[in-house]
Amino acid sequence: MIKLYTLITLSLFVTYAIWVAWLRWSEFKAEKDWLRAEYTFKLLRGGNVGFSYRPCQMSDQELSVLIGLPLMIMGLCAVIAGQMEGRWRMILLIVPCFYFVYIYKRMNVGAKNRKREKVGVSSYFSCDKITEICSGFFPDHPVCLFSNYIIHQTEELGVFERFVAAHLSDGTTIVFKVVRRKDERGKWSFTIIMNPEVVGDKEITNRVLPFWERIKRTFNPDYNDFMALIAYLLMWMILAVLTVGPFFLNYRLWGTILFGYSIIGWILALIRKPQEYPQWFIKAYTFPGRLMNLLVVLTAPLLVFLVGLFVIMVVAVILAAFIYGLSWIFTNGRIGLNINYVAFLCVMSFSLTAVYANGVIQRIFECLDVFRNFTDKTMDSPMLGMIEYVYQKENINCVLYTTYLIFISLSTFGLYLSDSHEYLISEDIDSAIIKAFLIHIAFTNMVTRRKEIKINIKGIMEYVIKIFKQK
Repeated sequence: MIKLYTLITLSLFVTYAIWVAWLRWSEFKAEKDWLRAEYTFKLLRGGNVGFSYRPCQMSDQELSVLIGLPLMIMGLCAVIAGQMEGRWRMILLIVPCFYFVYIYKRMNVGAKNRKREKVGVSSYFSCDKITEICSGFFPDHPVCLFSNYIIHQTEELGVFERFVAAHLSDGTTIVFKVVRRKDERGKWSFTIIMNPEVVGDKEITNRVLPFWERIKRTFNPDYNDFMALIAYLLMWMILAVLTVGPFFLNYRLWGTILFGYSIIGWILALIRKPQEYPQWFIKAYTFPGRLMNLLVVLTAPLLVFLVGLFVIMVVAVILAAFIYGLSWIFTNGRIGLNINYVAFLCVMSFSLTAVYANGVIQRIFECLDVFRNFTDKTMDSPMLGMIEYVYQKENINCVLYTTYLIFISLSTFGLYLSDSHEYLISEDIDSAIIKAFLIHIAFTNMVTRRKEIKINIKGIMEYVIKIFKQK
């Protein structure tokens, strides 16, 4: 026999489902009627366009029913749930949750009005209409590719602005501002400014583009510099594996093949001129050389980066060796070869030199011929520009702080959270690196606070002279 509370529960679920379905169907029909309603557009002074529509509203009676009925349903469910088993009780308590979600959506008439407003404005501002408008403002006659009606928060908190944004074929994004006028006979009225404005806000551009278009541009190197860098590194890694990988598999075999390839090339070049051989043979024979040349070209930026890092390390090691030599002299050689002290000096010298001797590092870059690879026409050096761009002191300082944070976190987690309670490297080396980081922080704060100091020699001397005059 089915228990009474089970029948009551099933009946309540069926009634609730029918009732919600009926409400949703009524709401859907009403929403279709709203969207089919006529929007009013009229021409205003200055060539602007007026737009009006009748908003969706909720009566006080409907609001009272929607607010009071959940309390009744929740009370009924609580009474019935008290007579049920655990699993049925949990299922029954889901009913008020679903109803509260429905009440929220039903009472949120503002979202419906924004949807109706967007549908109305978008029906007027089609891509063809925007292209026609832009033809009178832009001499290149760009075509509208995508458009969207956007409600955007301004820099003032809680204040929003409306506009129609469009993305043109020349890559620019324009907006037509929408200004609220006044209520006219129960309708909400707006003024659409027909003078397009070019904006450079990436957030607005992303909101104009459709979802799949944003996904495509995210993975398109032409629109995303980060993806271009990832594509370059991936291509370099593939070529590096194709070129160097075979040597790790069988270095003797591939060494013999390359040696024979070079010998045969010399012999063929001596027998006949290379231009006299068939084109397919020339292309097939020069493919390994072209592959190597491509790898060398792609490796150039990485080599520039590594050479720049090597220069900084050399300067840091020289400074560390100088400080270590002074320590040797002051201790009469008793310091000996202290690896922990060497690690401390090297890390400290690297961080301080890279940031606070950055001008000296940049001048060393400019003096090295490896970076002075000028172009014939402009006498520019892209290699020097890249190395000076990457190794700016602000960039290095941020990387150093990030590296120190990662190192200290890993060392701390390994010490306190792992079962072995071990340091990342060793207790002495970890301590030396952390002390070097503390010196970097202290020196950075000293340099920063030095700009805030309110004492100078001239001010002190003025007070000294005043004191002497009193005597």
